[in-house]
Amino acid sequence: MKQTIYQWSDISSEFGDNLIVGNGGSIAVASNRFSYSSLYDRAIQHGFINKKVQNVFEEFSKQYRDFEFVLSNLITADHVNECLSSGYNKRDNDVRKAYLDVRNSLIKTVRDLHPSTDETWSKVANIGHFVSRFKNIFYLNYDLLLYWATLSQKLKSTHSFSDGFNALISDDALDKHMLWEFSSNSLKGGERPLSKIWYPHGSLMLYKTKLGNYERKISLPTANELRQLETFWRDSETVPLFICEGSTSEKVRRIRKSKYLSRVLNMSLPSIEKSLVIYGWSLSEQDQHIVEQLQKASIRKIAISIHKGDKDQTQLQEEIDKVHKKLIVLNNRAEIFFFDAQSPGCWCH
Repeated sequence: MKQTIYQWSDISSEFGDNLIVGNGGSIAVASNRFSYSSLYDRAIQHGFINKKVQNVFEEFSKQYRDFEFVLSNLITADHVNECLSSGYNKRDNDVRKAYLDVRNSLIKTVRDLHPSTDETWSKVANIGHFVSRFKNIFYLNYDLLLYWATLSQKLKSTHSFSDGFNALISDDALDKHMLWEFSSNSLKGGERPLSKIWYPHGSLMLYKTKLGNYERKISLPTANELRQLETFWRDSETVPLFICEGSTSEKVRRIRKSKYLSRVLNMSLPSIEKSLVIYGWSLSEQDQHIVEQLQKASIRKIAISIHKGDKDQTQLQEEIDKVHKKLIVLNNRAEIFFFDAQSPGCWCH
């Protein structure tokens, strides 16, 4: 069945409730940075992972090379060693050294991968304007692009954004940084229109403490954010809270270990209503846990982006048919629209 690919401006008035953004959203901003198969592969290609670190991944995460999973296991093992061993010396301990090696590899990879604000600010400002129309924004990526986009709008003082991490805490060991915990009270809104931001797979800004007792967000200044993150990770015994690899079952297993991620998956996603816009998300098998929660939602209309590129009409129709089948599985009652991912006024364009 032939489907029309609309311009965003043709259908935008019908969509302002919920937005889901996948990796295609980051690629649209910086394709030279975010077009990669995995963070681990990127690290290997650029020489940020030495043989020792490769062996650690082989031992802990053979099938899915996920930094967060490996770091969590290593820091737990380090804590157990510390509790059980008298005269424990962190510096000379092999587990501790492995943790530091993996963490440093992650820092180097993110620093190399992630674009700066100067590189992306014009596109980020467009994103800020685009996302401010939505009540709920589910950002499946772990990068800082959406965070920067919200800052561009906050400077105008016409719109409010909240990810719920608005409860300021004090931590003497980390007094160089402002740290925040999640509080649902901050999601109630005020005088200005409010967009709620959710991170179903976590974010570079989120972290968990040594044994996962606390999940927090680091407050980043408007300049040198990436350098601040590097400093924080080096100075603290924490694990970044984001999931970037794995099958849907593996992702769910790790999501269940996080109070915040579990809340987003089990409460926030199923509760959305009315309209949904999907940008840069392919509804892949690795994200079936997201699809399954959306199946519980009361969605009446769905608009999904299509990247036309240099595809001919036959190729476009094949892609549309494939996506349409996935959307029918997601919701067979909703009205479905397709729109050009590069149309003016859409995302970063």
